[in-house]
Amino acid sequence: MQQWCYRWLMACGLGHGLLGLGFIGFMASPASAHYVAEWALRFETGVNTQATVAALQFLGPTIASWGLMFCTALQGYWLIRASILWVGMILAIGVWLVFDTGLSAWYGLTSHYVINAFAALVLLLPLWQLRQKIPSSHTG
Repeated sequence: MQQWCYRWLMACGLGHGLLGLGFIGFMASPASAHYVAEWALRFETGVNTQATVAALQFLGPTIASWGLMFCTALQGYWLIRASILWVGMILAIGVWLVFDTGLSAWYGLTSHYVINAFAALVLLLPLWQLRQKIPSSHTG
């Protein structure tokens, strides 16, 4: 089970990196019209403005780099089992979850509630399972 959790989390991190890069192109495509319109409406920039698209495209590299940093922390934790890395991953997910969901609620971006709840579950449950399997002599 531990190996499966590690592989799942690594796939999530790598997928996050790839999705972040894809987000840049997606935001410029017609397929993103509904999402861009939701942001434009919430931030009163006008529907489908180039400024809204550009602002959203800037999220792509941040999303991608978060996924790659997560993979790096996970790999480090897998190799040396230092609890500080596990705690750091939990805290990073917690900061993202609380503030992204809070800001989404503040601005009425309801689509983020479902996305955030799903992402938190698919990350936190396996990460918690990894923590439970580490012998106490390896918690560094």
